[in-house]
Amino acid sequence: MGEKGTVLFFYPLDFTFVCPTEIQRFNVLYPRFVDLNAEVVGVSTDSRFSHLAWQDRKDLGRLDHPHASDSSHIVSEAYGVLDEEQGIA
Repeated sequence: MGEKGTVLFFYPLDFTFVCPTEIQRFNVLYPRFVDLNAEVVGVSTDSRFSHLAWQDRKDLGRLDHPHASDSSHIVSEAYGVLDEEQGIA
């Protein structure tokens, strides 16, 4: 099957009006990524507590792929997606 790939996507903040649409789409496509031997991970600069609270809301729905907290901004900065002025990816 070969090496496992990773699809890392960044989004600005939990509880924003645009992000749920894209994140839900990644969730719908998640089985296809798994079939291609790839893991999907969503990343924002929000805390893990914010992620948990956001996923508890009914409008987001159950997510099958993990989300990571980059509250230190290290990952966002390394990938060149950090807006330093606002402190978000």
